[in-house]
Amino acid sequence: MSLSDTLAVWGLVVGVLSLVVTGGGFGIAWHQLAETRRETTRSANAAEAATRAIEKANERMLINHTLVLLPQLKAIAADLDIAIAEDDTKAAIRTLVGYLHSANQVASLLEQEEGLQDLVVSLRASAQSASQVKGSLVIGGSSRTLAQVTKKVAKEISDVAAQCSGVAARYQMKVA
Repeated sequence: MSLSDTLAVWGLVVGVLSLVVTGGGFGIAWHQLAETRRETTRSANAAEAATRAIEKANERMLINHTLVLLPQLKAIAADLDIAIAEDDTKAAIRTLVGYLHSANQVASLLEQEEGLQDLVVSLRASAQSASQVKGSLVIGGSSRTLAQVTKKVAKEISDVAAQCSGVAARYQMKVA
């Protein structure tokens, strides 16, 4: 065998080995691409699951916060009735301020809920009435009694508190 034949054989061997190594490299690259696709799918599923868990936790927090605030409206209505019965203007003012803040908080929490738009409107309107009555009580100088000044707003607050009791029951069912 001549030198050129030996070099040709070795060139063929190196060429075949190069082809085998290149084929193996393509196989490894193909496997890595497939594995990356599976990992990406798992990551996307995990991200979607995390997003759903966060949304569910946020909804639960909203429900819990609402369940804390709704009974306060009933207590505020009772406090206002007591302040009126005792002719305690300062207590009535404090109660109206408390109602104003609580009613607006509840309205903000419920405004995205389906079927509760009328209640949200009632909450905001009664909070506005409470603010106006509170203002007139702070200014004073009226010849009317506390019961006369607060009669309309006390009824509004009582009506809204009653409506909120039904919503509280609805939210308690969601939690159960």
